[in-house]
Amino acid sequence: SNGWSVGRGGTILHTTNGGTTWDLLTYFDTIAALTGVYAINAQVCWVVGGDTLAIKTTDGGTTWNKQPLDVPFYGIWWPNSVLFTDSLTGWIGGTNYPYADSDFILKTTDGGISWQKLYYGGDTVDGRYFSYGCTGYRLTGVDNEHVWATCHQCYILRTTDGIHWHSTFNPRCGNYKITDVDFPTMDIGLAAGDGPAGTGVISKSTDGGETCSGGNIVFGCIL
Repeated sequence: SNGWSVGRGGTILHTTNGGTTWDLLTYFDTIAALTGVYAINAQVCWVVGGDTLAIKTTDGGTTWNKQPLDVPFYGIWWPNSVLFTDSLTGWIGGTNYPYADSDFILKTTDGGISWQKLYYGGDTVDGRYFSYGCTGYRLTGVDNEHVWATCHQCYILRTTDGIHWHSTFNPRCGNYKITDVDFPTMDIGLAAGDGPAGTGVISKSTDGGETCSGGNIVFGCIL
């Protein structure tokens, strides 16, 4: 019955009745947009967003504390998405502005006390050089080893050991950019994206993201 939503101006919304009503919990230390939220349980929740922000509550949203990621960056780093596959193992993906080719995926194995870079823009995955705006827009995972990340191109990044990443490609999505991905099981997942002229695309994988099928175009809808 607990749920969370985040948005512009440091806005955090919380429901305890399955979405029937929502409480506004604004994080007053920032006016930046909050872009990612993940609740480990009813009391512990992480939120990330602009202004190099990562915050955490351990009392169901009554109080929030800024979390140091303790990872060196240049300029402004913008975490876009956060995911925890258990109480200790978590992931953050985002972009390091204004430097091109500097997107990142971070991982913690101690509940967020320390973080390490597993991927940083300019790296190559399967021989492909991923460009600016590629990684970390959305993260999804089913356990500590199997995690997927959108690439905001026609690729999805995937790890099967929690450390090393490789890419999948959906040839049917053409110039569409993948903006969201979800794998409710180890094998079955959906990816959605947007393209020109207000169109969107939805693809499905039944083999853990190794291949995608469908590429169904949804006209008049930006996903």
